[in-house]
Amino acid sequence: MFRTPPFLRTTIALLLALGSSMAQADHLTGGTLTTECLGSNLHKVRLVLYRECSGAPMVPHSMLFSNDCGVVFSLNDLEPTLVEEVSSLCAANLASSTCNGGALLGVERYTYEQTVFLSPCNSWTVSWMACCRAASVNLLNSPGLYLETRFNNTNGACNASPVPREQLSPMVCVDRPVAFDAGATDPNGDVLRYRLIDARFGAPAPTPLNYVVPNYGGEPAPGMAIDTLTGLITFTPTQIGRIVTVVQVDEFRADGSYIGSVMHDFNFIVEACTNVPPDPNAGTVSDVNGAAEQVVDDVLHVCSTGSFCATFTFTDTDAGQSLELSSNVSDILPGATLELNGTNPMTATLCWTAVELDPGDRVLSFTVRDDACPIRAQQSYAIVVHLEAPPSAGGPGIATYCTLTTPFALVDSLVGAPSPGGTWTGPDGGSMNGLFSPGNTASGTYTYTTSLFPGCVATATVLAQELPTDDPACILLGVDRAIGAEQPRVAQVGRELRISGLAQGPHHLRLLGTDGRLLSEDRMYMGPDVLVPLPESLTTGPILVRIMDGQGIQHALRVAIFR
Repeated sequence: MFRTPPFLRTTIALLLALGSSMAQADHLTGGTLTTECLGSNLHKVRLVLYRECSGAPMVPHSMLFSNDCGVVFSLNDLEPTLVEEVSSLCAANLASSTCNGGALLGVERYTYEQTVFLSPCNSWTVSWMACCRAASVNLLNSPGLYLETRFNNTNGACNASPVPREQLSPMVCVDRPVAFDAGATDPNGDVLRYRLIDARFGAPAPTPLNYVVPNYGGEPAPGMAIDTLTGLITFTPTQIGRIVTVVQVDEFRADGSYIGSVMHDFNFIVEACTNVPPDPNAGTVSDVNGAAEQVVDDVLHVCSTGSFCATFTFTDTDAGQSLELSSNVSDILPGATLELNGTNPMTATLCWTAVELDPGDRVLSFTVRDDACPIRAQQSYAIVVHLEAPPSAGGPGIATYCTLTTPFALVDSLVGAPSPGGTWTGPDGGSMNGLFSPGNTASGTYTYTTSLFPGCVATATVLAQELPTDDPACILLGVDRAIGAEQPRVAQVGRELRISGLAQGPHHLRLLGTDGRLLSEDRMYMGPDVLVPLPESLTTGPILVRIMDGQGIQHALRVAIFR
């Protein structure tokens, strides 16, 4: 029996699904497709479309589902669950938009939602298409639209797609700098990366569209670029009309493994304006204090412990206009506050007390709109918040010593693995180098401080206590019997003995208790110095170290051990 090949089955399904979506659609200006896992392989699929109200009426739409495991099906004749106007008009002129019977350009957003069962497979694709776009200045003719989202649904993976923050067709001014937030919010906190790609249409297979030279998918208009980390699009439009722009959002786990992607297809609607948009060079960080550091204008290093505040200032050269701000602060910094002062200029003071968040980059996005009429102008600003774990100063420790103990490093008495490069202060608050020299350095509490940047610090203390001279650890400490001119030096370093001051060559080493019991025996090759592990069974107290070289010359030293 003849079996239809998988690619042909997909093509047939695409043709069948095209149905109503292939009806006249020159009123559509883009959209996006996202999914949200609900558990038990159930997924909520959300299709968002933008429609210019002056075009043909909206018709039912279809979505196609296919995977690499051979499953293909479609949902047809879908009706919207939500319709809302998203025109870039001031409130006083909304009633005059084409969505309300007026003459001003009006745009509606249509949302379609369906809950479907999707069997486990490593690559699912959900797609949608329509025959025709609204005419644009960067594409040839009025080709169709195509949207898709891809994701992995194996091994119990339950993921939600990144969702674009600004779901609209922005109206912008010709010859005015534009900064638009094409970034997304990921409900799972995954890593997102952004790129501009070719717009597509369903032929019925997804096919790149033809651009008006010199435009192409990676640069839909001259000078247009996207920040791959933040999703901020910047350019200065030089031609009135619609600029078709498609952003692909790729999603990754923290370990770099790929999860899936989302397409966001939208138009920049470029018009001649007398209104001046908010200053694109505003929004920089100032007055940073607390557990944060400003690296450059749009990058903040923030400690994942402690708290910080920072101020952002937004301006518009149209002095009589008032500014309105929206942001994703609550999404990326849970519990943060944002206090606004003034309307033009407007300052936004962000304060945050750290909660338990994984280190990594987060993108803080601000969108500022003026109150011009009839068309409100806007600018977006992106700040990278690099969340860093604080350094480790180790845990508090105690260093007991005798008067004749050799100098030792205080850091060896801290618990754990303190970060290197810190500073020490003594009991009197003065700085010191961290080397404790009995007889010359005072007993008391010494503090170790290590810092990533101002405000992101960690401290730990070492209590230095002198033992009485009749303590078992101190009796006969320093007594040395040697034959020959060499004077060996023996000091404890953590769980090892450092031996130096002997001629290069093989030596025989014996460690004995004060009762003469052999604790360990080993052969060592002497260089400038050598480290010898101490037996795990040793406790605090003195031991006898006997060393004999190849000529039979012996040395005996009593050394205090601290555990």
